[in-house]
Amino acid sequence: MKLYITHASGFNETGDGVYCIISEEGEILASHLCSHIGFAFGDLTRDREKEKRISAWKERFGDDVDILHLKYCKDPDIIETDLINKNKIWEKNHPNGDFPKPSVTIELSDEV
Repeated sequence: MKLYITHASGFNETGDGVYCIISEEGEILASHLCSHIGFAFGDLTRDREKEKRISAWKERFGDDVDILHLKYCKDPDIIETDLINKNKIWEKNHPNGDFPKPSVTIELSDEV
């Protein structure tokens, strides 16, 4: 299963804005407000809590989960606009919060 990092909103010269990890089927699995496009991959995937989230995705989708950043990779199997359209269809088919329940909970820290 391929999971893609793409922008969801915002953007200026530095590429700041909201980035998300979205599945091949269009399900948004995570999002993050990022100050620069170059940090999006690490901000969404690297630290102990995020590693738990990725492990849960591997449990759900299989060990062959591959996270690709659409800005930096050219995947011949997907076009970003197609992925966004799949997300619209996915959300339409899951009204009223009828989403799969996450298999891991991430605790937020009060530390700054």
